[in-house]
Amino acid sequence: MTGISQDSNITALNLSGSMALASASAMIATVAKANASVDNSVFVVDHDVYSQMFATQAFGAGSGMSILDIIQAGNRVFRTGYLSRPSAGKAVALFGDFSRVTAATFGAVEIKRDDLTKLASGQTVLNLELYADTVVRQPEALVKWANITV
Repeated sequence: MTGISQDSNITALNLSGSMALASASAMIATVAKANASVDNSVFVVDHDVYSQMFATQAFGAGSGMSILDIIQAGNRVFRTGYLSRPSAGKAVALFGDFSRVTAATFGAVEIKRDDLTKLASGQTVLNLELYADTVVRQPEALVKWANITV
């Protein structure tokens, strides 16, 4: 799978370890230093990274606040299963102003009827195809961290 997380123009952070408050702050600071807006910026993270953010206490055991609570106080966090993983045990997170990303679809939705796949049961399968692509108009408005330990 390709897409925004594979865009070589986006700043890639070379951090190690799991998602922590310091690493999230580093992502925010990277976008801010590039004079891009962080006010409307969001985090897009893998499901496992989201769970990690939820489970990790921001200020040590018993603080009652997770990293996710702190981050969401300033920026929204979206979780997805569509960020390709670089390797086993590693995940990806994106942060930035996604209003600087343009998405487009090409052509109409193509519906193909498949009478053979479920012929034995007498069912018909419909396959839908839609071509889409994205372009990052301001690459410095986004940052990615592609080796988060999960």
